[in-house]
Amino acid sequence: MSQSTTDSEADWQSAPERDFLAFRLISLAELYLDSHFADPAGTEDYQRPSRRTSSRGKGPRALASWKRDGVTLTLFPRPDDAECFQVDLSSDPFSAVLRLRYLPEDMELRAARVEQFSGDIRAGITVATEWLNDQSDLPEETMLKAALEELADLPPASAAGTEAAEKETPSDPSASEPPPHTAAVTRDVKTLVRTVAAEIRRNGAPSLEAASQGWMEDHPQSLWPLFDAAVAAGTARRRDEALIGACRWLLANQQWTPAPPLAIQSSVIDGSGGQSLILTTPKGQTGLFAGLLLKQSFGIRDAWCNPSLARREIDEAFGESRRQTPTAMTGRDYLDVMVQHHIARGLTMGTLPHAAVIEIAERIGAADWKDRGLDVTAEIERRFAGLAVERRSPDAIAASLQRSGAWVAKNPMVESWFEDDAAIRPLAGGIARLNPQVGVQRLLEEILPARRESWAERLLLTTLWLQASSGDASPADGGRWQDCAVLAHELLAGRKLAELPAMVAIAERSIAVARANRW
Repeated sequence: MSQSTTDSEADWQSAPERDFLAFRLISLAELYLDSHFADPAGTEDYQRPSRRTSSRGKGPRALASWKRDGVTLTLFPRPDDAECFQVDLSSDPFSAVLRLRYLPEDMELRAARVEQFSGDIRAGITVATEWLNDQSDLPEETMLKAALEELADLPPASAAGTEAAEKETPSDPSASEPPPHTAAVTRDVKTLVRTVAAEIRRNGAPSLEAASQGWMEDHPQSLWPLFDAAVAAGTARRRDEALIGACRWLLANQQWTPAPPLAIQSSVIDGSGGQSLILTTPKGQTGLFAGLLLKQSFGIRDAWCNPSLARREIDEAFGESRRQTPTAMTGRDYLDVMVQHHIARGLTMGTLPHAAVIEIAERIGAADWKDRGLDVTAEIERRFAGLAVERRSPDAIAASLQRSGAWVAKNPMVESWFEDDAAIRPLAGGIARLNPQVGVQRLLEEILPARRESWAERLLLTTLWLQASSGDASPADGGRWQDCAVLAHELLAGRKLAELPAMVAIAERSIAVARANRW
């Protein structure tokens, strides 16, 4: 027999691997207790005393049994105590008996110990580890519970940030932190999620008792355990739509921080469809400082949130942002539209929102942020149809297209509007090397037609930005957004790109950049 193998309890108790083996076996027993009681029917059945003993009085009746790779795990109740259970593991290499105190209604382990073990210790560790890692034979709610337990051990996302920020007292009382969530709050949240999910399965719709609703109102710190539960449900190996629906519904019904006054600085949409939004509370020695980086073909590429940054640092960051790229102050409505559009775009592309987006939403009271994408075609047509009749005449459209062409060609605000990728660069060589207009013509005829919708969306987003902007970004005549709307409409209408001066300017700049990079 190997050194790791023992036939006596005394030898096992003195083995160096004893504690690790006990930890693995107890974790395994807890997982399968959770599996059995994840179904409310299992709990109701167990609560009947007659079901906890065999019909012939020969001791406890097995509640459940699992077999895998020659190992059998059997779960027994203890007839003398409704919260006491026994788990037996039996196989050729080893056997074990565990005693556990477990609350079925709360799915909570209170105490556990390995009462007996005999056989190969390392085989026991290996089996327990393999079973814990492969939970494919367990119900989805059990796997969710395991994920929740891991998430519950992590600090809430609102606690992330610098140590100084955590220690600093906010100058604005309305921005004070809710009390931290405790293990009890996390446990109650799990119960709420299971209750609402069961209601969805039974009736097809969620509901919550008045007492539970009152509890949520009194426990704003339950927001983070709810978010953790939603993440775990959404990323589970096998999706449970009832659990996902329960999490979303509970999140929508929680208390969120009232919307504070915000200063929102938004950059122009650049040639790659990128835009930065910087948010801050405008008063106090310290304030919220948060940012979002949106990308047209990606969704939300990055996000960050500092709940309490020194006002001097906020002012410096705002100034640096203005120096780097054209920006404008925009309102809350614009922020909501852009963030939700990019959440939807990201989900379409298979990109989940950055975790900091949830923290930003909580800080600014954006409880209704969802995946609400703009219908680009409909929005462009709505804005074009809303123009005055005289602006939609053929002559007015032609004049508008000339103005937008001059703007794209000459205004530094949109100097990044060009194409630069592997499909463009070859067009700068050959004959185009001597005559750039050849490359421009090929770009307009061969490459850009397939990108009409992308540029139309960029023009729509720019239209929204111009409409929402205040400050230097808005032209004095107030007509720039109308020209962008006309150009977007003509793009979608199928007009030849060579007839759109703005697209010609984009093609010319693209070839110029390609030639500069080539040589």
